[in-house]
Amino acid sequence: MEETKVSRKVTVALPNGVHLRVVSAIVETLRAYDAEVEISGHSQTADARHALQLMTLCAEFGTELTLIAKGADSEAALDALERLLQPEVRESS
Repeated sequence: MEETKVSRKVTVALPNGVHLRVVSAIVETLRAYDAEVEISGHSQTADARHALQLMTLCAEFGTELTLIAKGADSEAALDALERLLQPEVRESS
């Protein structure tokens, strides 16, 4: 059975962008999910489980990112990332 890829576009809604604390939260959060996750932005792609790769994205406030996941927990992993990158968007919905 072939695994399906799931993707979403999100806009970084964090006033300070994706800085080291956010990167650490992303890496830590993904430990709970059975999914391979990549984040793309600024013509670069990073493995979301590797902090140094995520830092190279230089994702500031307003940056559009593409989240791509493959695996059993793909949807749940992207939901969790979306909550981290767009906290006030999720709270107001």
